[in-house]
Amino acid sequence: MNALPFVTIPSDTQPKPLVVVLPCAGTRLSRADQARMAELPVNGRLQDVDLQLERLAAKAPALGAELFVSTVHRYVCDVSRAPEELDARLCPALGKGAHPHGVIWRTTTFGTSVHDGVMALDEVESRLKRIHGAFHSHLAALLAAMVERFGSARLLDLRTMSSVGRRAEADAGRPRADVSLGAGRADTLGSLHSFFSGHRFKVARAEGRPGYLAQRHASAAVEVVEVVLNRRLYLHEEVPHWAGAPANELEAIVTDLIASL
Repeated sequence: MNALPFVTIPSDTQPKPLVVVLPCAGTRLSRADQARMAELPVNGRLQDVDLQLERLAAKAPALGAELFVSTVHRYVCDVSRAPEELDARLCPALGKGAHPHGVIWRTTTFGTSVHDGVMALDEVESRLKRIHGAFHSHLAALLAAMVERFGSARLLDLRTMSSVGRRAEADAGRPRADVSLGAGRADTLGSLHSFFSGHRFKVARAEGRPGYLAQRHASAAVEVVEVVLNRRLYLHEEVPHWAGAPANELEAIVTDLIASL
C-alpha cells in the first residue's frame, strides 16, 4: 500500500504547467480509523467524498497535466481545509475552535457524528503532520518545479458537491448549481463560465474566501482555479454509482476543460 496520503500521475506526453488536484477523492481508512467510526454506517462514510472524480479526470496525464489525488478519507484529515480549522468538541485539549467539517471532521454534512468519542491532541498533531503537511509540501514542491521550468503554473482544484444543501450546511434544502466557480483570475473564470454555459450548465460563483488550496498555493506565478461539479451530473447520489451516459458525457467535458487550461 502507498504510505503517502496522495498519488501523483505524471504527464505521459509533452508536459504543460498544469496540476489537476483532487483533494477530496480519498477513501482510504486504516483499521484504527474504521474502529473510530464504528457507529457510522459504511454507506455513511461515502456521503461527503468525491467518489469517482478521478475517473472524470483520468485523461489529464494524456493531456500533459499532472494528476495529484488525495488518497486518505477527508473525515480523517481533509487537505482542502486549513490546518487551523479544528474542533474543540472533537479534541477538548484544543480549548477552542468550532469546525465540525474542518481539517478533521467531527460530523458529516447530515449532522451525524463521525468519530466515536474524543481525540487526543497528539493524534490531531500527528494527522496534520503526516497527512496534511505531507500533501501540501509535495504539492508546493511540484508547483515550484513547474514554475522553475515554465515560468508559471496553474493548479485546477477540482471537487464535487451534493445536488442539494444538506442538514448541517448553510444552504440546507436549497438546490445547487451544476457548476460552482471559486478562485481564479477574472479572465480565466470568464472563459470557464462561457465553457460550462456552452454545455447548458447552470453556473454559479462561490461566495466567501477562496478555498485553502488557493490560500496556500496561489501566487504571482501560480494561478489556482477552483471548479466544483454537482454530483448529480455523473452519479446516482443515493447509491452512489456511475450514472451511465450522463457521466460519460461529463467525463468528455472535463477532458475538454483540462485540455483548455
